[in-house]
Amino acid sequence: QVLMTGLRLLVGGVFMAISVAVTLCALVVLLPSRNARIRACNWFGKTAGPFMMWLSGCPITFRGTERLNGQRQVIYVSNHTSIIDIFLAIWL
Repeated sequence: QVLMTGLRLLVGGVFMAISVAVTLCALVVLLPSRNARIRACNWFGKTAGPFMMWLSGCPITFRGTERLNGQRQVIYVSNHTSIIDIFLAIWL
């Protein structure tokens, strides 16, 4: 169990270091275009968020999704029990 936890931390740390470096380089190149920077950050969130949640082994429970119809603004609330919440937030 301890070995698996250490391995997950190592893989997660390496993944985050590489993905953040690549994203930052892309953002510098995309500096003139605000829309392109937003799309790049959204891509980062949709890539890093699910991977880190999977890697952490944390179960994700969504409640009330039947009320989301895409026609109204919504607010997502997290109980912020750990740093994993950050990855969940950038994913969503």
